Amino acid sequence: MNRLGPLLLVILCIVGALGCAGEKPPAEPASAGGLPPQQISVPAPAKPKPPEPWENNKPTKTRSAQQAIATFRVDSADCVIGGKPVTMAAPLRADDFILYLPARAFAQAIGIPGGEITLGKKTFPDDYLGDKNRQFDSVAMTRGGLTVTGAWLIMTIDGKKYEVPGKAAYCDPADVPYIGLRAFGRAFGYDTYWDPDSGTVELLTGLPLAEDDLLLASLKPERDDNNKVSLVLGTPTTVKDYRANGHHDLIYPDFTIRLGRENEKNQILSITTTSPKYQTHRGITVGNDIAAVIERYGMGYYFNKKQSCYYYTFLTTHVDHEKFVAFVAQGDKVVQIKVGDYWIP
Repeated sequence: MNRLGPLLLVILCIVGALGCAGEKPPAEPASAGGLPPQQISVPAPAKPKPPEPWENNKPTKTRSAQQAIATFRVDSADCVIGGKPVTMAAPLRADDFILYLPARAFAQAIGIPGGEITLGKKTFPDDYLGDKNRQFDSVAMTRGGLTVTGAWLIMTIDGKKYEVPGKAAYCDPADVPYIGLRAFGRAFGYDTYWDPDSGTVELLTGLPLAEDDLLLASLKPERDDNNKVSLVLGTPTTVKDYRANGHHDLIYPDFTIRLGRENEKNQILSITTTSPKYQTHRGITVGNDIAAVIERYGMGYYFNKKQSCYYYTFLTTHVDHEKFVAFVAQGDKVVQIKVGDYWIP
C-alpha cells in the first residue's frame, strides 16, 4: 500500500489536468472602445467643490456712522442688548458663514415689547418619519405695523415672499426657535457686522440699499436692454459670446456690460467699470478709499477673499438673482465697481 500511494497521486494529477484542459478559459471582461482591460482609462473621482470664499465681513478699523443696538458672540449665550448684559436661551450660532440667533433675543434687541414672537405650531401625521424636533413651522414678529415671518427657507415681509440664504427660521433640538440674523435684520432695516477673528457680531442701525444704487452711467440692470446700452454707449469694441451659458458681454473702453436673455430681450445682468470717470449713486468712484465705501454703504457687506470684493446685497425675492453693488479693492483702494441683479464672477 505504501508503494501504491505515490502512483495513485500521479494518476489523480493526470486526470485532473486532462479535465481542466477541456474547460474554456473564463472570458475577459469587456473593454471600452476595444482596448484591452489594462488600458481602459478610468477617470479619477471628482474632487469636492470647495466652498465659495465668502465671509460675512472683513475685520476693518473703519467704522460707519451706524450704531450698534446689540452685540453678540458666536457660540455664546451672553450678549449686550441696549447697553445691558443679557443671557439668551441658547447661543448665537454660525453655520456655513450664516448667523442664527434665538428669535426672542432678536425681538428684544429691535424693541418688540417682551421679545414677543408668534410660533406657527407644526403637527405630524402618524406615519411621519422625519425630524420631529421641528416643533413649529414658522416664526413671526411684528413691529410698527410690519410683520415678518420666517418659515424654513422662506421669509415673508407683509405678504411678499423672499428666498434667503440658509434658513429663515428653524427649531433646535432643545426646542429653541432661531431666526437667520442677517435676513431678519435686513427685513426690519438693520445691518449685521461680524468680525470673524474675534467672533463678535453687531446688530447695527441700517443703511439699506435703494433701487437707484443699481444705476451706473444712467444704465440699470434688470430694467435696461441692449438697445439702451447702444443708445448710451454706442458700438462695443468687442463682443464675447457666452450664449451657451445664457449671457454675453459687450466690451467698451470703460465698461463691460453683461447681457442675458429675459423675456426675449437682452436685458442687462451686470455693469462693471474700472474707470474713475463714473460714480455710483452714493458718489463712489474707482480710486476712492474703501473707507469711503464703508462710510456711505455701511458695514453690512459680505467679503470675498479671492476677489478682494466688498459685496452689498439687496433683500430680493430669490437668492440666485440677488441684486448687488460690489467694490473690488487693491490694498485700500477701489479698482473696480460692479452692479447687477445676477452674480456671475
